[in-house]
Amino acid sequence: GANIAKKDHQGKDAIDYAKENNQIAIVSILSKPSIPKIITTTSPPQSPSQETFRIIEANQKPDSLEAATDENMLKSLSEGGDVVRHLVSVLENSSPEVFVRKIDKAMEEREAEIQSLCDSYYQDFIRSVDCLLAIRMDAKDLKKQISELNNEVQIAGKSLLNQSQELKKKRAILQDIHQMQSTINHLQAVLNEFSHILKQIEERSFFPALKSTLYLQQVMLPSLTLKNIKPALEQKAIDTCMTIKVAALTEFNSWLEKARNQAGSVGKEAQTEQEERISIIGNLKNREIERKGDKIAIPKLTGKADVKSIRVFEKVDLSFAAVYQCLQIHQDLGLETEFQEYYIANRKKQITLDFLMVPSGKNQPIINLITEFFYVVLGYFVIESTIFKSAPSLLSRSQLDDLWEMACVRVKGSLLQQILLIQESSVIYQIKKNLSMLSHTLQFFEFNTDALTRLYSPLSEQWSRTVIQETIQKIKNFH
Repeated sequence: GANIAKKDHQGKDAIDYAKENNQIAIVSILSKPSIPKIITTTSPPQSPSQETFRIIEANQKPDSLEAATDENMLKSLSEGGDVVRHLVSVLENSSPEVFVRKIDKAMEEREAEIQSLCDSYYQDFIRSVDCLLAIRMDAKDLKKQISELNNEVQIAGKSLLNQSQELKKKRAILQDIHQMQSTINHLQAVLNEFSHILKQIEERSFFPALKSTLYLQQVMLPSLTLKNIKPALEQKAIDTCMTIKVAALTEFNSWLEKARNQAGSVGKEAQTEQEERISIIGNLKNREIERKGDKIAIPKLTGKADVKSIRVFEKVDLSFAAVYQCLQIHQDLGLETEFQEYYIANRKKQITLDFLMVPSGKNQPIINLITEFFYVVLGYFVIESTIFKSAPSLLSRSQLDDLWEMACVRVKGSLLQQILLIQESSVIYQIKKNLSMLSHTLQFFEFNTDALTRLYSPLSEQWSRTVIQETIQKIKNFH
């Protein structure tokens, strides 16, 4: 096992050199397979020459020294010394055959030591093997038990897995049932709300119906999970809002028609209230004159009119609920401007249609025609004043003033046209008196009546002409 095959720079090893020099003993030593493994040094081997071998043969050492040298050499070789160097030393100092015998003897001693060592530990080795065999048997038993337990665990696990999957399916089904029950309850609540809304519409409670519909749209329908039914219900809610709007607008149109028909009655009641107020103030002034020492509080003829105090609308049975309801509905639908424009257009249309003095019959006295015309004008603006004060978002001050200016133009044109046809001074005087009362009443409702007071002048002129004509006619009849 020693590294004796290492070659020098010429490509030769130790055996090659021994063969060249016919050193059969060395060749035998180097060729033996039982030589211990010796690690060579890294220094290159020295090539022995013929002269070296001759020096080895000529210089033989004494036997005791040779024996000591061989022992050291054997020890060095066993510890991994340089083979080539020791071979050279053998060739130089001793006989190769003797050294070979010593090597054989050393090998036998080593084999004996190994045999003795193996014998000493053989019993322990046997016991260890027996112990290992017992452990192997126990391991087999344990493996068998583990396998059986694993099979049981597998069977129990499969059963548990199947049961858990079945339980999961049942829980999913139960959850679906609860969800469907909740959805059905929610849908039933939605349908009940729709039914309640339709009932409110039938009862003409349009504003509460709209509030319910908006709650349905904003709260109840978004949380509904039925995708197939939800769009239809949402469209139904939109249609319901439009139905409520149309129904409220229809009721408002009925109110417009009623307000138009009862404008004269409202004006008459308002003027009656004003005449009573003027009469009370006149009586208080007379009492003040009679009793100068006492202080009596005399009410003013102008100021903010409280319609509830005069109970005008209660007397004529005219309620503003339809107006307020329709306004609130349009506000909630975001259509307040649209309703405001609709209201103004209809009120302007009434001025255009009604602020004309058209005789209702052939024999109707002119004074009655003008008086009823004044009642219509007064009633119209008493209503508009109430709307302005109670619903300023529907009718602003500027819009009210525009309506008043438009009406003044129509009143002036119609009145002047009728005055020219009157030939009786008493009728003209009564017209002027009624016009004065109309102005006082409108001032009480905070309207600027300068346009009406300017009509006094043409009335006075026509009255003067009529008086002159009547006087002339009386003179003629007297003669």
